[in-house]
Amino acid sequence: MYAVGIRVVGLVACVILFLFNAKGQEAAADSVRMGKVLAPVEVSDTWLHSYAVGGHSEPLDSMAIQTQAAASLGKLLQAQQGIYLKEYGPGMLCSISLRGTSASQTSLLWNGLPINFPSLGQADFSLIPNFFIDKAEVFYGGVSALAGSGAIGGAVSVSDKLEKNQQSIGVTQEIGSFGTSFSGLKAQLSGEKAGVSLAGFYKKSDNDFSYRNLAKAGQPIEKQSHGAYRGKGMKAAAFWNPWSKGVFDIEGWLTHYDREIIPPYTVASVGDTQIDQSLRLSLGYEHHVSPLLKWESRVGRIYDFIKFNGLASATTQYLWNNSIEWMPISKVQLRAGGLINHILADVPEYGGGLTENRSNTYLMLNWFPTPRWTLNAKVRQAIVAGTWNPVSPSLGTDVLILKSEAVSLNWRSQLSRSYRVPTLNDRYWSPGGNLALKPEQGWNAESGLDYAIRSKNHKLKASATGFAHWIQDWILWLPQAEGYWSPVNVRNVFSRGGELSVGHKWSVGTWLLSNDINYKVTVSQIRAGYSGDDSNIGNQLPYVPLHQGNWSFGLQTEPWHFNSQLSFYGTRYTLVDNDINLNAYTLWNLETGRQIQAGKSLFALSIKVENVLGTRYENLQYRPMLGRSFSFQLNYTLNHDKK
Repeated sequence: MYAVGIRVVGLVACVILFLFNAKGQEAAADSVRMGKVLAPVEVSDTWLHSYAVGGHSEPLDSMAIQTQAAASLGKLLQAQQGIYLKEYGPGMLCSISLRGTSASQTSLLWNGLPINFPSLGQADFSLIPNFFIDKAEVFYGGVSALAGSGAIGGAVSVSDKLEKNQQSIGVTQEIGSFGTSFSGLKAQLSGEKAGVSLAGFYKKSDNDFSYRNLAKAGQPIEKQSHGAYRGKGMKAAAFWNPWSKGVFDIEGWLTHYDREIIPPYTVASVGDTQIDQSLRLSLGYEHHVSPLLKWESRVGRIYDFIKFNGLASATTQYLWNNSIEWMPISKVQLRAGGLINHILADVPEYGGGLTENRSNTYLMLNWFPTPRWTLNAKVRQAIVAGTWNPVSPSLGTDVLILKSEAVSLNWRSQLSRSYRVPTLNDRYWSPGGNLALKPEQGWNAESGLDYAIRSKNHKLKASATGFAHWIQDWILWLPQAEGYWSPVNVRNVFSRGGELSVGHKWSVGTWLLSNDINYKVTVSQIRAGYSGDDSNIGNQLPYVPLHQGNWSFGLQTEPWHFNSQLSFYGTRYTLVDNDINLNAYTLWNLETGRQIQAGKSLFALSIKVENVLGTRYENLQYRPMLGRSFSFQLNYTLNHDKK
């Protein structure tokens, strides 16, 4: 399949080059939305942010995406926002948990298209390379009306954006402890009418680190002997503006990972291996019919292949997303659209090939009663295999209480309903699949304040959010009398808590000092369960830390920079009975480096130390994690002047 994928991405690259050489019309006409002049050739997923009124969302820092290009999206989310992700070891499966929900209750979007595995219902964030990402944002809470099925706890959106009038080539090389290395190459060529970018990477690790075996008497130090991994990937992307009112964008990702699965240290290694291959293709078109009316369409093909110990399974999704955005009157903004998803599954446990059709339609409205007040209403209706799913409405508001050049204060609030379609495994796995499962669903209420102060030398931003989340029909796999396990809708969960973030930048002469703090408290408790589970009512869900957060400190003066990062994760229970818990832990990472400019060439060198104190900890029970590690990174970029 990898060879086929190479040919497909190569074909995409050829199409891109053809588009780049095509001649278009003159510069695109401006369009007006919200009273602002917008360039219609801008291609991005900012519409998600525009309609997330009243909710809490956090973009990931673009510079952090670049400096952590060799890492995965999972590592970036931990570093930037202190989000707890369950890791089965370095380079192994990495799944997310937002606001006390499960990994399958967070949606991952790529250029606006959902890319969670339809078989498992979740995404492996260790397989999403930062090297391919330009923009990323986290939307917290129930956002199914915005992002579709699975967004009960939230959604993570990643996308790419090509800059105009840019000619550059870049090389990234990182070498680290335990035989870890990363090599990446990027090239971009763009003008006003068209642009193309190509990228590729190769990474590997022997993963032969030492760890303390906390399950053995005396907790001896042992060495990991089965955990090596290899990964490689290619990306091709382009935009083409053939006429003044429209723009095409095209993108293809191909990734391949080969991993030795790290076993729990309670058992001897059985030599498990896993291969993960993904081919993602996306073609979009945006057309400005008038300054107040825009049409967008995007088609995609998402192929995921997994081979575990020689047993292979694959899923293919064909997606078509259409939307219209319109301002019928000056203070009203409408967006209407729909998504069609045709799924093909080749999973032996389903008893053969399987097809399923899914679709949903949505309507979103922004109303601006005053320049400082925005009201939002959204609704989405999904149909899965001919069955109507719960309607997902959402109401939100943003009120700019204070606004001046120096100070701003914004209040936001949202009430929403969210849902998750049962996975293909839940319904079709043999034996055990349950076709009678109902979708998981929940209500989310939240409210928060955003505060900002700006002066000549200081910039302060602070955000505080409180939330409550009621989830019912939670799906659990339970043992049956027939001797196998089967999923059932048995659990109701009440999750509530708060999120606080504070960021401060202080400039003194040529020095820039920055501090960023994120803190989250989450109480996620069982309110109803299956028969015989009454003793667990009121208990915290497994692997949901009550407290988590991080503190990032940065110091910069050209050409030097220094960063320090502390991440804290509180006690986590391993089972619903809350009898066994894992100790809280704190990780401290350091990074320093400098840039060297030589004409049009820019060299950036950095040294990183992760887990400076060598903390011995368990992210998941009995799963060994890295102690102290070192890495050295060199980035080289050759930029030509913009035309």
